[in-house]
Amino acid sequence: MKKIFIIPVLAAFLFVSCRKEAVQTNAQDEQLSTMQGKPYNVNPGSILFSKSDDWKITYFQKGKDILTDQYDYMNFNFSPNNRVIFSNDLFTIPGTWYFTFSKSGWVFTLSFSGQTAESFGLSPHSFLADVEGTWLMIKMQPDLLRVNSTDGTRIMIMQRSSTVN
Repeated sequence: MKKIFIIPVLAAFLFVSCRKEAVQTNAQDEQLSTMQGKPYNVNPGSILFSKSDDWKITYFQKGKDILTDQYDYMNFNFSPNNRVIFSNDLFTIPGTWYFTFSKSGWVFTLSFSGQTAESFGLSPHSFLADVEGTWLMIKMQPDLLRVNSTDGTRIMIMQRSSTVN
């Protein structure tokens, strides 16, 4: 008699537990599938960099240090073909950009590996090395991109130059 009672109770418990887990998984999937009101299958780069435009770093933090002033002279021209050109008063360095989607959300990768900092006589720990790398997208607006380094040590905010005061 006890076996007859225990089996349906156990089955009901397992059904409820599985159902709750499925609901949580669906909610997580739905949360991951949208970013800033856009479906996950819409690449943020196709919105932000749909035309060639100049962008500036308007905030940069490395560790506890706010280094925004060191990036005032930098200009980044992003093109829709996943190309970026860094320029300042002294030189121009070509690079690439792209977005990928992961469990953590949209990941922004910025690379100037074709022309290394050393080839321009710069330290590998230069300003460009700090900007290069893989970043987790935190916020996106038509003229603004906020990213955090995937290791959590850097924060960068970029804005379209035409919107910077």
